[in-house]
Amino acid sequence: MLLHDSDDTMLNDDTFRTGVEVTPLCSCNVEKETVTVMHFLFHCTNYSEARSQLFDSVNDIWMSVSSRVFVQSKEHLILAPQCKDIVTKSQNKILKEALFVFLATIDKKI
Repeated sequence: MLLHDSDDTMLNDDTFRTGVEVTPLCSCNVEKETVTVMHFLFHCTNYSEARSQLFDSVNDIWMSVSSRVFVQSKEHLILAPQCKDIVTKSQNKILKEALFVFLATIDKKI
C-alpha cells in the first residue's frame, strides 16, 4: 500500500504543515509523537484495540509468508505486501480488507 511515502494525508503532521491543524502532535500524548502514517497505523494508543484486530487478521498470512521468506514485521507486510511477490493475490486481498476494516472501525480520514 505504501501509505507511509505519502506527503498528502489528512493526518496532523501533514495538515499542520499546510496550516489546517494547530499542532502536528497526536492526542494520545505518546512521547509527543506527531501524527504520521506510521504513528497512526502502528503506534497510536488511541487505536490499540482496532490495531490488535488488524494484526489478528494478518497473523496467519504473516506466519505463512515469514516461514518462506524474511519479512521484517507485520507492519512491513501491511505497508508493502506486494514487495518481491511475497504474498499471493488472495493474501493481498485479505491484507487490504483488514486494513480497510481497521480504517472503517476507527472512522478517521487519512
